[in-house]
Amino acid sequence: MTEKHYRLLELLREPGYHTGEELAGELQMSTKTVRLLIRELNEELEGQGALVESRHRMGYILAITDEEKLSELLRCAGKDRLPATSAERVNYLLRQLLGRKRYIKLDEVSEELYISKKTLSRELKEVERILKAYDLALGRRPGYGICVEGEEFNIRLCIAGRGLGKDEGDKQKDRITACVLKCLEKNKLSMSDVAIRNLILHIEVAIERIREDCFVDCGEEEWMQDGRREYAAAREIVEAIEGICDLTFPPSEVAYVAIHLAGKQALHGENGNLVISQEVSELVGRILELVRQGFSYDFTDDLELRMSLSLHIIPLGVRLLHNLNMKNPLLREIKEKYSLAYAMAAQGVIAVEQHFEKKLKDDEIGYFALLFALALERRKAEIEKKNILLVCASGHGSAELMKYRYRQEFGRYLNRVETCDINQLRSMGFEGFDYIFTTVPIDFPVPIPIQEVRFFLEEGDKRKVRHALEETAESGIISSYDEELFWPCLKADDRDEVLRLMCGRLCEKKGLPEAFYQSVLKREALAKTDFGGLVALPHSYEAMSDKTWASVAVLERPILWSDEEVQIVFLLSIEKEKDKKLQRFFQVTMQFLMDRSLIHGLIRRRDYRWFVGELARIETQISMEEERNG
Repeated sequence: MTEKHYRLLELLREPGYHTGEELAGELQMSTKTVRLLIRELNEELEGQGALVESRHRMGYILAITDEEKLSELLRCAGKDRLPATSAERVNYLLRQLLGRKRYIKLDEVSEELYISKKTLSRELKEVERILKAYDLALGRRPGYGICVEGEEFNIRLCIAGRGLGKDEGDKQKDRITACVLKCLEKNKLSMSDVAIRNLILHIEVAIERIREDCFVDCGEEEWMQDGRREYAAAREIVEAIEGICDLTFPPSEVAYVAIHLAGKQALHGENGNLVISQEVSELVGRILELVRQGFSYDFTDDLELRMSLSLHIIPLGVRLLHNLNMKNPLLREIKEKYSLAYAMAAQGVIAVEQHFEKKLKDDEIGYFALLFALALERRKAEIEKKNILLVCASGHGSAELMKYRYRQEFGRYLNRVETCDINQLRSMGFEGFDYIFTTVPIDFPVPIPIQEVRFFLEEGDKRKVRHALEETAESGIISSYDEELFWPCLKADDRDEVLRLMCGRLCEKKGLPEAFYQSVLKREALAKTDFGGLVALPHSYEAMSDKTWASVAVLERPILWSDEEVQIVFLLSIEKEKDKKLQRFFQVTMQFLMDRSLIHGLIRRRDYRWFVGELARIETQISMEEERNG
């Protein structure tokens, strides 16, 4: 497999469809050459567990049938390759810098990677940005070169967080896993599968660093106190690993393992009881108040959510104190499928960040989002009962029978049920009614939805009625995307100018208060709204409009937002009253934003009708999936 084929395969492994133009831009070649490469790549992939498929107007996607075979192909193809892409070179530099104590000369690196000093300088800027996130720095010394400066604890966090550790083989990993599980069970420490995998990863990094005579300083005195279950369990784990790896762990390394145990365990009280401190309880209250202000959802009385948040915050405090980050393997799916919950979590954790004076990474926000997603699902299960009007042409007796049958069949969905004939309907007051179900056509306007049914309910009628009664106004999100709020080519030099222009138009067209702009700036100052992929999703700190609106701008050129380059901006104004279709709105919007081919399509086309057409397609797909799943 050639370098170009390997690079193309790596690009196609990223989720979603990829247009020919997008691939051509990444590979710096023509679309015609990309098509030729794809044909050649498919020949290479024959019998290797994958195939590149194309779809009209969507682009190319890698269809994987056997992940194991494909991984083996990539491993063999990439074994002897020099880093070829910017991302590969950055990881290579990080691995080299973090894995040795001595300085590295820049001339040696340039020659080794066959790149210019200009290219190396660009890659080192990214290396410095990554190191800074772990409180590390790149030291420079004339005549000697460069090296990483910082605490050993943070070096290990960086190695683990970036996946730069050495692979010691499955056999050793299995033995370490077995002794960890045994010690956790013995010491009655509960952890999720993700947390256990994360703990084992950090232990593997610790083994690697101890072999290089690099030790942490964890202030082991605090953890050696009597009664610290985490330290007792850590000591047992370390003793077992010493036998496996022929190593000696000093007390500070035992404390290092104890810190990871404390930061990852799921808390359960004895006999089901656990005392939550007043401090944690008040912090949970502030989280829920921020969510109420931003989204008009009041979870104050949801005791299950309050308890779940409290139990999550206690080990989180340990992680934040020691700058630990627990990876979230479901982060992309959470953002896409539970997008409203993620937005709520991102708003609520502002209180956590202020309390601990630490910024939370997206992985941690994702764990909070799962708790809010569960709370939203519980609310969804609480059926909002409807008031309905039954219209029947067969007289009073038939109408009463129809009423009885609806009560019997759909009673759990119904509150008030009234009957009338077509003539009575003309003078009927409709206030308080949600639906009309009628056995006869209604040829004059009424202000509520109408559903025609047969008198003797058949299965098709039952499905239609049940669907209508279960309907929670989750559809029709396109109305929030007004064409007069769409900017096909917005010229602006920086983030503040973009927000000032977009907020100004939103206030002018939709009658929002002038304070909306300041509320958006307040939210920007507290938490980042750019999440990669050229997209930013700013919104106000408080819900301020009578309806949920989205203003969309395609910028003339990308600008630096806070951390990321941005060219598409979705400015949201959330409805002051609880918006029943907000969950669907976020679900559709985030599915669009997470699809790289659609983002590039919007930048290329800058067309409102194409844009809302894609939103409608996504909404239809979601509805069909929900219908199939019951």
